[in-house]
Amino acid sequence: TKEFVQATEEFQKVKARLDEIKTSVNGVKKGMDETRIAGIKVPQGIVKAFVALQFLQYFMQLFNILDDTTKQFVKLRGEIERATGAGGDELDNYTTKVAAISKTFGKENDEVLKAANSLTKQLTGDFNESLQLIEKGFLAGADRSGDFLQQIEEYPAFFRDAKLSGEQFISLISQSVDQGVF
Repeated sequence: TKEFVQATEEFQKVKARLDEIKTSVNGVKKGMDETRIAGIKVPQGIVKAFVALQFLQYFMQLFNILDDTTKQFVKLRGEIERATGAGGDELDNYTTKVAAISKTFGKENDEVLKAANSLTKQLTGDFNESLQLIEKGFLAGADRSGDFLQQIEEYPAFFRDAKLSGEQFISLISQSVDQGVF
């Protein structure tokens, strides 16, 4: 979902913030050394307390981001379980794949889940195969028009009736986008 993507982006920001904190701490240490040289004695306890507070702030931010990311992942896992009936390792695998496809191709988790579920129920009969086909379609440029996932939701029954495979369906969408048909 959008929240999952935002949480991942926030995690990257926290990593960048840690680098800033390290730079800041090194600057404070250097400043403290220079202050001692100037004849002002700064107790080591103050320096250590400042450093500890900076790291505490970082770890609190990191924990909040990890907590948000975990909540989003648990929510996605529940949605996939309801849609597919999968459990255990199979459910974990599906959840990871949906999240990876969503993040990689800039789509919402629920969009990918709905498309994969539709493709599974109406054409392939296998959720894992549907996810693989969706990934192949993205890699083949089937989303250049921006409606690849919507097409997957709308048209698989027609292809089933024509006795075409999921692979042929995705291939046809990709070719249609290339030729400007869809």
